[in-house]
Amino acid sequence: MIYFICVLLFASFTVLDAQVSGSWKRLLDSPVYGIGINPKNPETIIVGGLGRTLYKTHNGGLSWTIDSIEFRSGSSQLTNILISSVDTNIVLAGGVFNSIRRSTDQGVNWENVFEPEKPLFISPGETIIENQDNPLMIYAGDNTSNRIFRSMNGGVSWDTITTLNVSGLCTLTLKPDSSNVLFAGCKLGIIKKSTDAGSSWRTVASIREKGDTEIPKIVFSKKNPSIGFAIVAYFLPKNKPNGGIYKTTDGGETWNEFASKDTSFWSICIAPYQNGNEELFIGGYSDASEDIPGPGTIIQTQIDTYSPIYYSNEIPWFSNMQGIPPRKNVWMMKSAINKNGETLVYAATEAGFYVWQPNSTSITPESLFDQSIDFSLDESFVHIESSKHEIQSIDILSLSGKRILVPILSSQTHVSIPLSDIHDPIIIIRVLTQKGTFSERLIAPHHNAMFTKKTILK
Repeated sequence: MIYFICVLLFASFTVLDAQVSGSWKRLLDSPVYGIGINPKNPETIIVGGLGRTLYKTHNGGLSWTIDSIEFRSGSSQLTNILISSVDTNIVLAGGVFNSIRRSTDQGVNWENVFEPEKPLFISPGETIIENQDNPLMIYAGDNTSNRIFRSMNGGVSWDTITTLNVSGLCTLTLKPDSSNVLFAGCKLGIIKKSTDAGSSWRTVASIREKGDTEIPKIVFSKKNPSIGFAIVAYFLPKNKPNGGIYKTTDGGETWNEFASKDTSFWSICIAPYQNGNEELFIGGYSDASEDIPGPGTIIQTQIDTYSPIYYSNEIPWFSNMQGIPPRKNVWMMKSAINKNGETLVYAATEAGFYVWQPNSTSITPESLFDQSIDFSLDESFVHIESSKHEIQSIDILSLSGKRILVPILSSQTHVSIPLSDIHDPIIIIRVLTQKGTFSERLIAPHHNAMFTKKTILK
């Protein structure tokens, strides 16, 4: 287990008296996708990262350890992290990962609990969920086969209960006042509802009905379960009107447009406060076009009326050493109440892991940038050498932050990448070490040049 101190940056924002004022802090400088919060101790959080990597904290994000599922490598994205409410040592993990893994020691060791005869389990949205009335009953939905699985023993074994007749299953949600009522968000903007614990389903809404439309998340109010929200993601600018936030006031039978038409979203959560009020937090996403509003957007609003507070420019987004931020897609948002009774909201993004809390205070950051990693160029290779820590992974990114190559590591201290594998004129090379430190360079590989941010802007 590897220990390091996190980076915390701070941005404040004043909101209207009708809403709770707060601010965002950055807790991790790595791309993350899924969030698991210990239901018995919200100071313990497990965050799913890139390439089988897991980040864990036991003090609310002040310090972290890095673990992995067997090894740290590749481009898998752990979008689903579930910590059991029966035994918090039990953790389930899945996502863009091909299987479901189960740990009985808080994520140190893992076993594959998806039998070989089952299809590959892939879920970019949140589909591994626990039954609130019977926590040993866990549901999981597969994005490729559209099958819904159920475990009756806390994730040890799984059975198929149905296959949805949709083009893609994106998310599963249980209604908080009835464990027999489930909702499925699907591609083509379809929302399906089951009232018999997932055995049978019917379509209750077809939102937007465009080929690139997805429903990646559905949430319901615990205070008033007849109120719920669904968000819409899309990927092609030509298919506007699209996107937005939809609302139901009759328990999910009908859905109407609530706000933010043409904005693409992937994450939403309802944050409860001690006074009984609730607020929405919504995160934007689009992976296909810079012309679609969404990436970098985080909105706070009241539930009854749309009163948006936009945090897009106030969040201390992680930037590489050249000042270029990764893509700011917000993959997941979850809320928790800490030991002081404060409501916190966490956001897992490709540009870092963040927490929002009311009237939060700044914490002195400690940089994770590793100056012991050396980069050099010759006519045929980019050479990377780490003299202090072993290399965990290397990513080659475009200037927009899109991953274009993940080199195979022939050594954990010295790697040479053939220039023939790189076709972009300017790239970002990001190196992550086993210690959790990182380094980056902006390189024009075919001109034998490394650039600073100042040079690029000029």
